[in-house]
Amino acid sequence: MHIFIKKSALFLVLFLLPLVLFEVYVRNQWIDPYDAKRAFLENEKSTCEVLILGTSHAWSGLNPEWVSKNCLNLANAFQPFYYDYQILEKYIPQMGSLNTIILPMSYTSFFNKPSAYHQNLYSIYWNLSPYGETMISDHSLVLSLGLERLVERLIDNENNFVNKGWLALEGEYNGSFKLAKMRLDLMHENMDMQNWDESVSWLNKILALGKEHKLRMVLYYPPYSKELNRQMEAYPFNQRINDYLTTLSGNDNIELHYFNNNEIYSNDLFKDADHLNAEGAFVLSSAIREILFNSITIN
Repeated sequence: MHIFIKKSALFLVLFLLPLVLFEVYVRNQWIDPYDAKRAFLENEKSTCEVLILGTSHAWSGLNPEWVSKNCLNLANAFQPFYYDYQILEKYIPQMGSLNTIILPMSYTSFFNKPSAYHQNLYSIYWNLSPYGETMISDHSLVLSLGLERLVERLIDNENNFVNKGWLALEGEYNGSFKLAKMRLDLMHENMDMQNWDESVSWLNKILALGKEHKLRMVLYYPPYSKELNRQMEAYPFNQRINDYLTTLSGNDNIELHYFNNNEIYSNDLFKDADHLNAEGAFVLSSAIREILFNSITIN
C-alpha cells in the first residue's frame, strides 16, 4: 500500500512539474501584453504624465511616443471600464507626475462587462480585484487560457516593449460590407443593453477619481470606417452613447472629442472596419497631441 502511494505521489509530481515550470515561464512581460503593460507602469509610474486606457481602439489607435514624451498605453482588447477604474484606483496614488487620462468612448465599452477571461488575466497579471467570485483560474494561466492557446502565444508573440504599449497594425481595409458585418457581429456578441447602467457607473467613478486628483480627462469617440458607421445606424447603441456624452459637457476637468469623421479617416487608414492601422494611428495620435499641447477643445 505504501509503495503504491509513493508511486502515485511520484507520478503526480512528474505530471505537475512541467506544468508548473511552463506556468512560471509564460508569466513574463516578453510574452504577454497584459504583463508588459503592468511592467511599463511599474517602471515608469513616477515619471508618467499621460496615461491611455480603454479598448483595442486606443491600443492600436494611439502610439504614446506620438502623443507625449512621458506617455503609456495601457489599453487592451475589450478592456471594460471596470478594469480601467481598478488600474487607476491602484496606481494614481503612486503617480505623482500624472496629469492627463485619455479614454476612448468605444461602441462596445458601454454595453459589455468583464468576462471570466478578463477576470483571470487582470487577477493574474495585475493582481486586481476580481469582478465576480474568485476562481481557481484567477491564479493560473494554464487553467485560464489552456495549453494550446499559451503555446500559440509563445509562437506568435511580438516584443511587447515596443512603443510603450501601442499595437501597430498593418494592412488596409477595403470597405467591404461582409468584413464590416463580421466585425460588428463580433462586437455585438459581447454587448447587451442590460449592462448599460453598470458600465456608466464605472465610467462615472473614473471621472470622479480624475476630478479628485485634479487630472485632465480627455475622452474621445474613436473613428470607425464609413461602412461600419452605416451598419451601426441600424442599432440603438450609438444613440444611447451620444445621449449620455452630451450630459458630460460643462464639467471642468472633462474634455470630449469626436474623431468619427470619414472625410479624415478614410478606408486606407484602417486595418479592419473599426481598428486603425499604423498610418491611421499616426493621424489620430497627432490629433490628440495637438489637443494636449494647444488646448484645443472640440465639444
